[in-house]
Amino acid sequence: MPDLEACQNKCSDSANPGAGAAAREMNMPLPDIEAHISELESSLLSGVGQLHSDFFYDRPITGNTSRLEEAGIMHPSARSGDVVGISAQDFNSLDDYPSGLTYDVSCGGKYPNRLDEKSKKGSRGGNQLELDGSFENLAIVSDCDASFGPAASMKGAMLVLMDENARISAHAKTAIGDSTGSCRERERTFVFSRGDMHAPAGFAASNVSLMLRGDVKFAGSGGGSTHRGLSVVTEGSIHTSAGHSFEACNTEPANQPSGRVIRHVAERELPAI
Repeated sequence: MPDLEACQNKCSDSANPGAGAAAREMNMPLPDIEAHISELESSLLSGVGQLHSDFFYDRPITGNTSRLEEAGIMHPSARSGDVVGISAQDFNSLDDYPSGLTYDVSCGGKYPNRLDEKSKKGSRGGNQLELDGSFENLAIVSDCDASFGPAASMKGAMLVLMDENARISAHAKTAIGDSTGSCRERERTFVFSRGDMHAPAGFAASNVSLMLRGDVKFAGSGGGSTHRGLSVVTEGSIHTSAGHSFEACNTEPANQPSGRVIRHVAERELPAI
């Protein structure tokens, strides 16, 4: 390993632009985020592979599935981890999101609108994912942007956004993950995206893993936001304003590649005996 002390005054941005960042980053080689997102998409949408098996282990289908079945969106004999193809407009209009399923949500016209207009809870449209309900023990794969609403609740869930320019936004009162601040591994929520995430003041995420190719920005919060067990891995930049506090869970999140830590070991002379 290189001995930074040997640089003397040359390992600085003023002498060699970028040297300072390199000195900090060489301890944590990043995993290939693009490869991992692609593997997740393939595994979840095909229903095969270790990633799919690991996530849906002991996550049965629960909840009211009648609307999905009556509209022909979900087969009555569906099994845990099966894919439910649905338009963003229909997805946004659901009152309940049954657990144990993979929701393939399209904003690009891949699936027709099938739900009865009279039964929809609102007219939020299908231009983006409106995540403003309870999402537990399920996976969502989508080509849409995503917006977390003030009533969003995610626990033991996985969100995978496929589009390169997919943007994640949130309401100031959004609190995703475990609001109690526990660190239960099976209740951890995962968010994967090729785009950026911009969270306003007041946004909080606990027992959550964020892995993005773009930038992550947490705006300032006058009242303060506490994130317990929040993991952020990105190929872009992370911007955090004052008012946010971060507490560790001391657990190793599954379903995401681990950073490879390189420990520096320097030899030292021992006194003669």
